[in-house]
Amino acid sequence: MRNEVSCGIIAYYKHEDGLKFLVLKHGEGHWAFAKGHVEGKETEMETAMRELREETGLMIEPDPNLRLVTNYEPKPGVSKDVVYFCGEAKDMNLKLQAEEISEGQWLLFDEASALITYPSDKALLEEVYAYVLSL
Repeated sequence: MRNEVSCGIIAYYKHEDGLKFLVLKHGEGHWAFAKGHVEGKETEMETAMRELREETGLMIEPDPNLRLVTNYEPKPGVSKDVVYFCGEAKDMNLKLQAEEISEGQWLLFDEASALITYPSDKALLEEVYAYVLSL
């Protein structure tokens, strides 16, 4: 089985209404977070920051104290690990990469959880939410 690695950032913003999380509608139609493949000799954090910047225009420094990994099989014979960090956005201004992302929304936890497509991504959001509340 071939193994692939992608990295991303679950972005949050401390809004007056509460913590808001960025969820993106990807070209395939599912709602999830910014992520993408490691290029060259990039570190996981470098990949996560680059992918977030490319897909949303946001520049966020990932929190090194939380590293989450999920695994799935995108197609037969391929195992994919996705490493996520979280990071606080300084603003909510998005410049979406139209080729890959059709929509982006900043949502409160319950709204974001309801919109996210896959149960594994909902679980990641729950972990990040609990972590950020503990800071």
